[in-house]
Amino acid sequence: MKPAPPKPPEAAGANGRELDELVRLRRLREQARRPLAVNLAEGIALSEFLSSFTGAARR
Repeated sequence: MKPAPPKPPEAAGANGRELDELVRLRRLREQARRPLAVNLAEGIALSEFLSSFTGAARR
């Protein structure tokens, strides 16, 4: 049995946490549809970007 799809924000009563969870799930679904290579490339780019902060903090 499939879980029920999340309600749209206007139907959920959308307090902050409910809305955040709906947004998180939507983004996960969108990312899951993309090719693995795209997600991997973005992850590597983000990692390199964040490690530049570490290098700057050590100077």
